[in-house]
Amino acid sequence: MFSETALFQELILSIGIGFYLLSMVVVLFLRADYYRSLIARIEEPGVIAMVTAAFSLLAALFLILLNNVWVFDTRIFVTTLCWLFLFNSILWLAVPVLMLDFLKKICSGKGYYVALGIMFLFAAQILTRVAYFYFHHHEILTSVS
Repeated sequence: MFSETALFQELILSIGIGFYLLSMVVVLFLRADYYRSLIARIEEPGVIAMVTAAFSLLAALFLILLNNVWVFDTRIFVTTLCWLFLFNSILWLAVPVLMLDFLKKICSGKGYYVALGIMFLFAAQILTRVAYFYFHHHEILTSVS
């Protein structure tokens, strides 16, 4: 996943995003009924959605600036997730009603579990690549820190 000159922040970012996705999948799966009913009850996006999308946009820009690697290797998973995060934030700011309708449609059927499965695959891919790099290049990491 990483070359021998991999930056330390790439490793930390990959670990953070991987564990974030994994923990979100576990929580959203274990409490599926609660979160699905919560999303179904939302009437319209309000000020909270706008403020959350604005802060998510800032976070996404920060993540893209930190890790924008377009090399054809597995680091592209993290870059793709960062860009998807950015596009999601922009869409929530630009068309919040359409995004809420789309979210309700996904969460009302089997799409909820499909989305969780995709999140799990991304998390597993990222974390296994980080673990592989750590186990095979441990001496590089200990010389950096």
